[in-house]
Amino acid sequence: MTHKSISQRFQIGMYLRKGITIFRITDIEVGGLVLQVVEDETGTLHTLDLQSLLSGNEAVISALEKHHLLYELQPEVNAKSPPPRASLPQKFLQKAECMRHIVEGFGPWLASRQQANPTTSQAEHLRAYVETFDISLATYYNYRRAYNKCHGDEVQMATHMRRSSFGKKRLTRAQQHFLDMLLLKYPSLDAMEIRRLGLALLERTGNLWVDPDRCETIPDDLVKMLCNPQIPMSVIQDHEVYSTLLTPTKLPGKTAFYEYYKAFVARPDRGKAIIDIRYGEGAWDEQLRVFDSFVHLASEPLQYVFLDHYLLDVFIVDTETRNQRDRLWLTLLIDAYTRGILGMALLYETPSIESVQSALQQAIWPKSEPAQLGLQGAWHAYGVPVQLFLDNAWAHHSHSLESLARSPELLIDLVYRPIYKGRYGALVERYFGNLSHKLKTRLHDAGAITASHPQAVQNAAKTACLLFEDIYKFIVEEIITYQNTPHSELNQMTPNECWLLEAQEHGIIAPPVRTETLLRKFWRQFNGQRCITEKGICLFGMHYNGAALRHIPRYESVAHHQGGRKQQRVMCGIRYNPHDLSQIAVFRGTEYIGDVYATELRLPDGGYLAVSTAERELAKHIAYASHSQQVARDWVHYLDDIKDMVKRRQAEKRHVHRLASRSSSFATQQPVYDSDAWQTAHQQQTAQTLYQQAEDALNSFWDDPNEIPSDDNV
Repeated sequence: MTHKSISQRFQIGMYLRKGITIFRITDIEVGGLVLQVVEDETGTLHTLDLQSLLSGNEAVISALEKHHLLYELQPEVNAKSPPPRASLPQKFLQKAECMRHIVEGFGPWLASRQQANPTTSQAEHLRAYVETFDISLATYYNYRRAYNKCHGDEVQMATHMRRSSFGKKRLTRAQQHFLDMLLLKYPSLDAMEIRRLGLALLERTGNLWVDPDRCETIPDDLVKMLCNPQIPMSVIQDHEVYSTLLTPTKLPGKTAFYEYYKAFVARPDRGKAIIDIRYGEGAWDEQLRVFDSFVHLASEPLQYVFLDHYLLDVFIVDTETRNQRDRLWLTLLIDAYTRGILGMALLYETPSIESVQSALQQAIWPKSEPAQLGLQGAWHAYGVPVQLFLDNAWAHHSHSLESLARSPELLIDLVYRPIYKGRYGALVERYFGNLSHKLKTRLHDAGAITASHPQAVQNAAKTACLLFEDIYKFIVEEIITYQNTPHSELNQMTPNECWLLEAQEHGIIAPPVRTETLLRKFWRQFNGQRCITEKGICLFGMHYNGAALRHIPRYESVAHHQGGRKQQRVMCGIRYNPHDLSQIAVFRGTEYIGDVYATELRLPDGGYLAVSTAERELAKHIAYASHSQQVARDWVHYLDDIKDMVKRRQAEKRHVHRLASRSSSFATQQPVYDSDAWQTAHQQQTAQTLYQQAEDALNSFWDDPNEIPSDDNV
């Protein structure tokens, strides 16, 4: 122990306790190593050697006031009866025994070492002592502090190893139910968003929530009313029964909330058991039964519709070179009641906003694909889904899809599957499995991937020969076959027959009218709004203008004047087609205004150049590479360069492909010669060629071939 720590622990006027005897320090002599103390009960004067005092077996505790030592002497007054030894974990008891052994063993160890090395300081001895146990000085001090606090009692030391909140409920029953409801209702959101929603919900309810202790079973209607912002809280509080079930509730702090969230998400397999134990058997199924038993719960077509994506196990080639391989993504919508396929989308792009909205657009209205492709059979399923069930992909949480679903013509309820629950989409996954089997069976020599190992993928790429149109026709034909195939789960009825029977007996909700306004809503929504300027609407580095903007005012009145302004610019919503940025649709709220066109893309014939988002990014990259001073304006001028570059590279690719084909065919047709014979023939052919060239030169010099001198005349 250093001199500094000694001076802090032992000062004149302080009290110290050795064993059960309490002393008061009256004087300190010989550089702080000798203490003059008075025994508190008898008043007897004692002289204590600090070195022997600290090296003894009895613990020495100092304090500024006497009652602190009395408090330490009566632990039974300050705490309830300590827990029995059997109730403590064995590892805590073993650690407490080790701590006591280390602290009590330092005194005898120090005495033996000081006899052998009297010149070595106590601090150095202590460092050597803790090294024998492979612990640090700080750990030893912690052990000694715990030892002194518990008076060497191993049971109390083991008890203090538990956290202060051990055995205490950090959350009330109402808080637990509130958090469980949020996690089950919003399984796809992260912790921060769920906490934000919880704060907003409690603010709406006035920090009131259902207390599970006040009712045997929690009323589902009450929970739905609390979560419905359209129902005033006054209606719930005036209810005779529901008002008695509410209790003041606060959202736990951030630390407690995130710990609860992590524990819930980390063990999703225990979720059902935990919820059933807390709220009764079947509570989990009541919350999520629509996913597991939707087939039995569905009572009409379009009630439950499931959407998912699938990467086709077949390669296709491009139209121009027939050498570029690619794979397509299939998006399907399946109705749970009739098992019919409502719609599809086949795209090159990975699952995105266009995949979902294109498939949904194709699902709403009657299908014309069979007639256009010349296929036999009917495809009757169509309509607007009441509830559309999705997984938690990024594209499914887009503002564009949510805005489309809230359209007055559609009003689709988007429902997201719980996390870690891929089996809830088994209806779609099963069809994808059957389709994959048919692709491998029927197209095994035309680019189908028959296995997952790399060699099978390479072989499939080599045999690829089908175009996009071929795969599209194949998929539509398989869907028509599926629609007219009896299902055992439909009592041997086909999905088409089930659909027609339901339409005849109960009727099917007619789809909305296919108007230009509704079709524009299936375009991707721009995340933001734009105002109308003198040059039109500025977007994508271009200016959009058209007759539709002439009737829109540029300014509107402000309801509450702020900063002296009486008017503000009119903001418009934008929807666009990512494959053609020359045209965008303008909305004011939910009202469709019309289409406007990019001035920079106008052609001499009055049309507009179709530019995709990918072409725009490539043009911007070329503009940046050219070190243009006005890149934002110049990228449009590089569109022609892109088209020329693409055509040139495609021509070069075809030329190289033809040369490679010719060289390979020439190599296969040439016979194999002996090297010596080939060299002799080559020398003879070279000599004959030179002699023929010389003879031709002489013939051209002499007008009459008969005048050419013979070798003899020469």
